Amino acid sequence: MSKVRVVSTLAIALGLMFCQTGCEKNPNAPAKVKRSVTYKGSPVKGGTVTFNTANGVPYSAPISPDGTYAIADISIGEMVVTVETDSAKAKDPNKKDPVYGGARGAGQAQQQPPAGMPPAQHGEYVEIPKKYNDAKSSPLKTTLVKGDQKYDVVLE
Repeated sequence: MSKVRVVSTLAIALGLMFCQTGCEKNPNAPAKVKRSVTYKGSPVKGGTVTFNTANGVPYSAPISPDGTYAIADISIGEMVVTVETDSAKAKDPNKKDPVYGGARGAGQAQQQPPAGMPPAQHGEYVEIPKKYNDAKSSPLKTTLVKGDQKYDVVLE
């Protein structure tokens, strides 16, 4: 057998082995979580909820106008939960988007959020304490397990 054929066969075998572990949707993220976000008993009607893993990987979802959120394909384990609502302030098309910084004027291209982040939500703004906006200060913690689960994000 020639060296070229051996190297080609080895490359194909390695590619197939890699694909079996890396071509699936995300074998390390088997959880789904959904529910509601409230502040002082009332729904938070805009913004973003983020589940942050212990090593800093964020999983985010927009908060719907009814105060609910849903995230699929999320890692299992301990999470610090953060909430931001400043993106709901960006209703004036002449103001800058507080989350992503782009001008939002009519006829102008809207600046897009970074890859992998949900689009800025512009529901009804609810002012919440800043401690919920940072994984270092947020008191919200939960442990996600494999499968579907519900987690109400309760802000006080």
